[in-house]
Amino acid sequence: MPGSVLRLYRCCTKRDRENKCILNSSVTGKLSSRELLEELVSHELRVTSRNVFYSFSSDIQKVMGYKEKYQPDESDDMYYVDVDLEDIPGSVVALLPVYSRDYMMNLFCTADEILKTGHIVNPSDNSEHSLLGIINISQRTVCSWAYSMREFCIQADGLKLNPLNEGDDIVQSDEYVEELIRKYLFQSLPENNIRRFREIIQRDFERYKLKKTYILDRVMTDLWYKT
Repeated sequence: MPGSVLRLYRCCTKRDRENKCILNSSVTGKLSSRELLEELVSHELRVTSRNVFYSFSSDIQKVMGYKEKYQPDESDDMYYVDVDLEDIPGSVVALLPVYSRDYMMNLFCTADEILKTGHIVNPSDNSEHSLLGIINISQRTVCSWAYSMREFCIQADGLKLNPLNEGDDIVQSDEYVEELIRKYLFQSLPENNIRRFREIIQRDFERYKLKKTYILDRVMTDLWYKT
């Protein structure tokens, strides 16, 4: 495969099969950064999902483990898509590497409305979520499940899944995946947005009296926004 192609795996669901493994999100139009983040919170909490995103993983072993645990009786439910990040097809409306804390921080800084309020509202139940909570993988929030599964979320418009046959699986190193998303999916950020995001995270650290400073230390570096 070309060096700009990312292979993502999915454990096919009953709903996928009913739709002949062609994925269509409930919303297929382009969403703003704020809307993407709101829908991600809704999606990751599962019970409030509005079917805007489909979950994939860059690690086939993670998907196979999920299948064995949750769909052990299915025999033909392993599928994949190849996405060329140099030329993302129209069927992939949005591609979000949710597992990456650095990417999530980068995405926060593109959402001016969220930076003004300092929190994200789940559109399903109007609950408020702090930015710090969402990127804290020690909590059951967006980055916790996503990090463990190496999860990507796709907003789809007629995305066709390919059945995974014996010998089709490939090994993508974490370094390869990280290099791709940093090169193609991270965005350039205004200095004011970076500064405001740091203020929000520092405020929440003080508010919740947190002792582990890994996230705060990371936010204060430039590793999550330089591409």
